[in-house]
Amino acid sequence: MGIITDFHEHKTCVNYEDVNTNSNKKPIIEITEFLKGKIKEKTLSESKIMLVMKGEFRISYERHIDKKVKEGKMLLLPSSSKYIARAEEDASVFIFRLRDKIELCDRVGLEQLFHKFKEPDNSFNLLDIKEEVSYYLKGLKACLTDGLRCRYYFELKMKEFFYLIRAYYTREELARFFYPLLSNDTSFSEFVYNNYNKVKTVQELASLSNYSHSGFIKRFKKTFGVPAYQWIKQQKASRILHEINCTDKTLKEICDEHDFSSLSQFNDFCKSNFGYPPSYIRKNKVF
Repeated sequence: MGIITDFHEHKTCVNYEDVNTNSNKKPIIEITEFLKGKIKEKTLSESKIMLVMKGEFRISYERHIDKKVKEGKMLLLPSSSKYIARAEEDASVFIFRLRDKIELCDRVGLEQLFHKFKEPDNSFNLLDIKEEVSYYLKGLKACLTDGLRCRYYFELKMKEFFYLIRAYYTREELARFFYPLLSNDTSFSEFVYNNYNKVKTVQELASLSNYSHSGFIKRFKKTFGVPAYQWIKQQKASRILHEINCTDKTLKEICDEHDFSSLSQFNDFCKSNFGYPPSYIRKNKVF
């Protein structure tokens, strides 16, 4: 264990990111210890990467139900995902929060991956933590253990991480991993992912964007390849499916929270989108 010189000065600096702060804004990088049997449930306000250094857990989010993530794997969770995770054994997990535009290097961003790999891929895509990334994480963990929590240091380490995966993973591996975030217009898609869950209509989302309704519809279709109303409906369907399969909410609670006028209308929605009524989905874990 190393000793940071002038630690008091470091800890009282405005750029010190304290993992125990009462602020809603967590550090860009942190390590979380996930004890066996513990359950975590959260709706994400920003995308994040989870890198498992030790142990394993099972996670459910969107259309992915009870998937295992074990030591030596990394997982991307997109913004606005609602997830439930349960530790199968004690786990140590790095959390990387993706607040800035993702650039794998100065010449490759998500737009280039989008053009490389456009086919829909909604499968559960994990990446192996390769040896070079593992060495990087061990060094990073040592510095965090010493108490080094400077925001500028974290920003540099995030850049280093992206350079490493750019160097040691294929474009196809990266495209599959980042698929939920791929877009030919990342700033616009980031806005959509961060705000669609706050509104009920396309018009409300367009108003938040400061675009005219027609301008928003046009840019949305160009960016996502589908009409805005259709995309929002798909996101709503994914969230409802997750809540039926993975939460203890009653079907009536889910129905009311998503503004269905009646259980009958909710049943019709589930049959139309998933092929079965909600009671059947919950009993048989349909996804």
